[in-house]
Amino acid sequence: MEYTLVSAVEQALFLRKQPECLLSGPEARALIETLLCAIEAHPCYMKALLKGEQVFVLRQQDRAAPGAINMWAVTAKQHGCTAAKVEEAFRISKRWDHLPDAKTKWPD
Repeated sequence: MEYTLVSAVEQALFLRKQPECLLSGPEARALIETLLCAIEAHPCYMKALLKGEQVFVLRQQDRAAPGAINMWAVTAKQHGCTAAKVEEAFRISKRWDHLPDAKTKWPD
């Protein structure tokens, strides 16, 4: 069977609920737990993944990110996004915008 990330995540979610005897050792369970914990740490990513949606990631090191986040927040606010989510975006943008140049770079 050829795995996509979606199929691997779906199977990992299924296997997580199974008794130990169905997995081939503690390494398999540890792998499943590690994979799922990493993805579940970001609920929006997990939702998008399971729906087959694309995700675009901005990293803190990206000098273009603060401006992009600000534009997203302004647009989201204009279209009724919750104040808490908009404020969070502005806080992140402000923190990222004040990083020293040595810790940031323009996108490759």
